[in-house]
Amino acid sequence: MTELSIYNLNAVQRLATEIASCRDRRPPVYMCIGTDKVFSDSLGPRVGSLLNEQMATPDFVYGMVAANITAENLAACHDLIRRLHPDSQIIVIDAAVGTEDQIGSVQISDGGITPGAATNKNLPQVGDLGIVGIVAERGIHTVELYWQGLSFAALQMIVDDLYDQKQIYLRKKNHLNTSRVYDTANVFPDGIIMRIEQRYPEPGGIRFIINPYTLSSGKYVPEELYYPTMDPSIMEHVLNVIKNTFNDREWKIDPQKLTLSRVDLTWNFYLSNEIDLTEIIRLFKHGQRKKTTKLDTFQDKNKDQHSFRMRFSDTTLTVYDKDFQVTQKGLRVGDNANILRVELSMQRRAYMRSLELKDRTDISMDEVLYRLYQKNYHLIHHYIDFLCPCTGKHLPYQKAVKEIENQVNQPDIREKMLYFLEKASRSNNLCHAVEKTKEQYHLGRKGIDRLLKRFDEVDVNPITFQKDSKIEKFLCLRDMF
Repeated sequence: MTELSIYNLNAVQRLATEIASCRDRRPPVYMCIGTDKVFSDSLGPRVGSLLNEQMATPDFVYGMVAANITAENLAACHDLIRRLHPDSQIIVIDAAVGTEDQIGSVQISDGGITPGAATNKNLPQVGDLGIVGIVAERGIHTVELYWQGLSFAALQMIVDDLYDQKQIYLRKKNHLNTSRVYDTANVFPDGIIMRIEQRYPEPGGIRFIINPYTLSSGKYVPEELYYPTMDPSIMEHVLNVIKNTFNDREWKIDPQKLTLSRVDLTWNFYLSNEIDLTEIIRLFKHGQRKKTTKLDTFQDKNKDQHSFRMRFSDTTLTVYDKDFQVTQKGLRVGDNANILRVELSMQRRAYMRSLELKDRTDISMDEVLYRLYQKNYHLIHHYIDFLCPCTGKHLPYQKAVKEIENQVNQPDIREKMLYFLEKASRSNNLCHAVEKTKEQYHLGRKGIDRLLKRFDEVDVNPITFQKDSKIEKFLCLRDMF
């Protein structure tokens, strides 16, 4: 595989030369994979339409803005192209998610590609020559260190000293003044915040909130994420900064006492500006839930529309409109991007369990970040696949009804699917529709699973857009990852 950046000098000529070196004497057929509904997955169909309409290529082009090739029909389309063009070289064009420094790169693979290989989608290898553009981003947004078990008196000594130096301010307190939270100011470089949590009679602690990208780059950019290759020793650097900052104080912070208490694995999805992100966030809100999960809501209705947060025992899934969030702080994301941000916030117990580390203490914090970064697709799918159990496209409610009426011939199955669809559209989450359908048709869990499978067969997701939605269709939330 060859990887070239479009930002390099003579990039077009170098790409053309590399692609030409992988071409054989067979006539080309272009297979362009993706959907135009998600900007980060629209490279394939946009290139397909460009080839077909503007360049007027004499070659066959499959997969355009008006007719997408996605995970659902990939194998069938590839088999059809092989049968129709047995003597042609199939050139596959697709998009992929990478790190921030890979965005703008084009990967050329002689032998085709396996779409979704990094996400365990179990899709077949397709094509004879693969051209993949890196267009979206994954990384780590925030990590936290925590020193727990500190007495009220020990923390008060630290607070008094920092007050004398004008390096701390009171963030909040309870009405009895037995619980106080302080943040430091002008103590650490940008990217590190020290937070003192003082309680009585229970012990408190000191929390360090770290933005690795800001600390590594020396600048705060709201949409940017950290990835381990930027600075493989970032946490070692953090511990040294913390240790050296208070060398001249009567009190000390022992880095050995600090644990990596939280890691936020993060994905940025750059969607088309025509897509209202509140409608996509609503899909997440109407997904499946467990009785033990908690859905956060905000008193500010506008803020609540632009964010979704579901808490599990030791993990939190957050989905929000990044541009809206930073605008509330008086900032802007670059190039007016329409960014849907997804964060999986994992507490220590959660990531230790996921990495199968148990109580091991011989692995550095930097190694933990690297392993989580490498495994992030598997981790997020555990939650997204539960939240959205079906694989069909999300449609406006009325369009979903018509699809079921047109495609499902068995009257009893069609009736159950339409009933389930109606309940799902009227309820706050999919679980309500499940319970109502069980009650109405005396179904067990296996019966519901068979019913959901029928939704997959007609490529309709029971989680729908509202009737007045301007979005005609959207790929399954699961396929975003």
